[in-house]
Amino acid sequence: MPEDPFETGRVFTPRVDRYGRIAVRTNRCSVPVRLVGKRVLVLLHASHLVIYDPNAPNTTEVPCV
Repeated sequence: MPEDPFETGRVFTPRVDRYGRIAVRTNRCSVPVRLVGKRVLVLLHASHLVIYDPNAPNTTEVPCV
């Protein structure tokens, strides 16, 4: 086992559409409306998405359905 932790998810940078949603592979998720037209950093894991908002200190975890 490696001593340093490493990320196992895949990174995507989708653009937020005019409805306040992002598309990552086959998943569509809502994000805050203030991000419409901007790109967000998304980390895709096997069971959930982690959405990083550049202007907020916290992240959003969304289950994949």
